[in-house]
Amino acid sequence: MSEDSLKTNYWNAVNLKSVTKDGFSRLTSHSHRGELTKLRDEILDELDDLDLNTTEYFCAKDEHKEPEHPDSPDLSLIPRDLSHKIIALFSLSTGIMEKQTEMILRSEVISDEYKNTKIADSLLNTNLKTRLDLVKKLPVAAQFELSHAHDVRKTRNSLVHNPKKRLQIDDLANFKGRIKKTIRAPEELHKLQAELD
Repeated sequence: MSEDSLKTNYWNAVNLKSVTKDGFSRLTSHSHRGELTKLRDEILDELDDLDLNTTEYFCAKDEHKEPEHPDSPDLSLIPRDLSHKIIALFSLSTGIMEKQTEMILRSEVISDEYKNTKIADSLLNTNLKTRLDLVKKLPVAAQFELSHAHDVRKTRNSLVHNPKKRLQIDDLANFKGRIKKTIRAPEELHKLQAELD
């Protein structure tokens, strides 16, 4: 697949070439947007179910005036399988943004003679925070909401490196908002990239 087809389609559809066991080539279209949206919706549904079930438990408990038990469910705790999905969502969104920022910077900052060289690769071999900061300096970037990308990046880092953060939710409404940004952030980078093309 050419770099040009990646540039225009990376967020919506990427063509993946594979070879079957029989030796036949197969071209499959993959949508990063579709994959993230499906995972995001699944997580939000599970969080809603978890919130509803926990709320019902505490309402029923109040009606019966039972004493507090140490094994009562904690509103902030989430099941590990849901935690793993959340980590996957933020990691996938971050990975997509890493590629998007690389493509934007390669196209807008690096001169044509160096675009596909090891020199360009070296310059772009930096973390997502630095890439986002560089993208924000592009004149056209002012019209796009790129703070979502930093929020997704920070949340991903927090989830991956802090066990308490991946098993507890302090503010469910706020956390749902951050989950929604996993789609908004790459969408904004996609729009910025389309504006540059």
